[in-house]
Amino acid sequence: MEKKAKFFRNVIANVVLIAVLSVTIVYVTTFWGASVPTDEPVRQGSGDIAAVSIMIAVPPNATHVAEILEFFNNSQMGNQHVQVTFFVSGLWATRNLDLLKQMYASGHALGNYGFFNEDHRRLSASRIIEEIELTHKLVQGAVAVEMQWFLPPQGKFSNKTLEVARALNYTPVLGANTRIVEGQTAEAIAQSALQSLAPGNLWLLPAKAETLVALPNIVTAFNGTNFAIAPLDTLLNPVLSN
Repeated sequence: MEKKAKFFRNVIANVVLIAVLSVTIVYVTTFWGASVPTDEPVRQGSGDIAAVSIMIAVPPNATHVAEILEFFNNSQMGNQHVQVTFFVSGLWATRNLDLLKQMYASGHALGNYGFFNEDHRRLSASRIIEEIELTHKLVQGAVAVEMQWFLPPQGKFSNKTLEVARALNYTPVLGANTRIVEGQTAEAIAQSALQSLAPGNLWLLPAKAETLVALPNIVTAFNGTNFAIAPLDTLLNPVLSN
């Protein structure tokens, strides 16, 4: 009798173990499967053009945005002003509509950075749609422009993120030069950007005090080279049309 009881206890224990493992596998596959993308945003522009493009990420807690905008408005390469793309979060834009309008009026491009700076790996498709569409409608209402570039907040995305963005007529992009890292010094930002000085590169820089300090070094580094700072569509449209 004792042997039979022990046998049944072992059987039950094994069944429970298999059940737990099955649930764990399903959970991990569901969660991490959405977090490990098999697709990629565009990270590189046309290598046939001797230029790079600068993208400024403007999350809800962005700082020194007005000063960064003023710097670019006062910077010239040859006879042309430096044009960049400001990727704005919807929450930041609601608090800074006048500055948003100044960006557009100054000739800079605007891109979509979501609304709340969420980690898109953890969002459902419906929440991703809300993040992108709320920001799109807000910017469209303020400056009457149809944005076409989407930058995944914090550089974090899933296959779902890219699928939804494309379905909403956006091209997902990311910088090839650097991740946005909290605590990066001005020297590290400039060095990271300038190390990737190659045709078609997309430079992603955060809107914060350290970037403002780094920008003169970055722009000055172009002196004596045959490189230009070009708008995002100049570098990406030849790639996307192929």
